[in-house]
Amino acid sequence: MDVASHRQVDTLRRQHKAGIARYGDVGLSPDAFATAVRACIKRRLDAVGLDATSDRVTAALARLCGADLYLAQACEAGCAEAWSALDRLYTPRLLGLAIKQGADRTAAEDLVTALLADLALPSGPKNPGNTLIGTYRGTGSLFGWLAMILVRRIAGAARRMRPASLDVAACSEGGTVADGARSDPARSIVDRETTLVLERALRGAWDTCTPREQLALVLKFRDERAHRWIADVLRVGVPRVSQLLAQALAKLGTEARQRLPDGIDPAVFAEAAVATRNLLATLDVTTAPTPARRDRGGAR
Repeated sequence: MDVASHRQVDTLRRQHKAGIARYGDVGLSPDAFATAVRACIKRRLDAVGLDATSDRVTAALARLCGADLYLAQACEAGCAEAWSALDRLYTPRLLGLAIKQGADRTAAEDLVTALLADLALPSGPKNPGNTLIGTYRGTGSLFGWLAMILVRRIAGAARRMRPASLDVAACSEGGTVADGARSDPARSIVDRETTLVLERALRGAWDTCTPREQLALVLKFRDERAHRWIADVLRVGVPRVSQLLAQALAKLGTEARQRLPDGIDPAVFAEAAVATRNLLATLDVTTAPTPARRDRGGAR
C-alpha cells in the first residue's frame, strides 16, 4: 500500500470515529463506511469529468464532513439507529428554521415530517439506487444541506399560495400552466401506474411498522390530527411523535424504493409520493386500540 493509500485509510478511520463520537454507533461498519465514501467521491468526480486519481481522492477525503457523511450513509444503508439519530438531532433544528422562515408551528411540523420521510425515498434517475439522503456527498454540513431543501420547499409552498396572474391564468382554460401540464394524458397514465406501484408497496410494508407507528400514521394522515393531539393520545412528547412518523414513513419509503421502476421521472415521482401519503387516509387497516386521551379541549 502506497503513502497516499495509507493516508486515505487513516482519514477514513478518523472520520468513522468522528461519526460515532457525534451520533453514536448506528450500525455502519468502518469497511462499509469507507466503501460508501469512496463511491461518493467517485460520483462527484465523474460528474465533472475527472478521473478518480489517488491524489484527487485524498484531497477530497480531507475536505469532507466525515461525521455527517457517516450518519447519512448509515441511513442510506437502512440502519434504524441512524434514522432515529437523524430525527432526534435534526428535527428540532429544522422546526426552528421553518418557523424562522415564516411557517406556523403546524405547517412547520408538516414540512419537516415530509422532508424526513422523503429522505428515505428514491432520488430519481440521476442517482439510480440512491435514496434522497444518499445524494448527500459530505461537501458541506448535513444540517446545511437539509436546511437548503427545507427553505426551497417553504418558498415553493409560498409561491403556490399566491394568486396566479391573469397572464398565467390565460395560458390554460380554467387553470395555470402547471394545471395544463398535469392534464397531459401520457403523464397522467404514468402518474397512475406509479401511484399503483407505490400503493402496493405501502400495503406490503404496513406490517413492518410497529402498532404505535401505525397509529401515529393513521391519526396524522387519516384523521388529520395535529402533532400535539397525537402526543396526548400516545402519551408521549411532541418530538417523539415526529420521530414515530419519520421512522414509519422511512420504512414505507424503503419498501417503495425496492418496487419502483427504473428511470422514473422525479417530477412524476414527487406527485405520486404525495398521492401515496394521502392514501393513508383511506387505508382499511386495523391499528392498535387508541389509548385513553388527556383532553385539553382542542382536537385538531
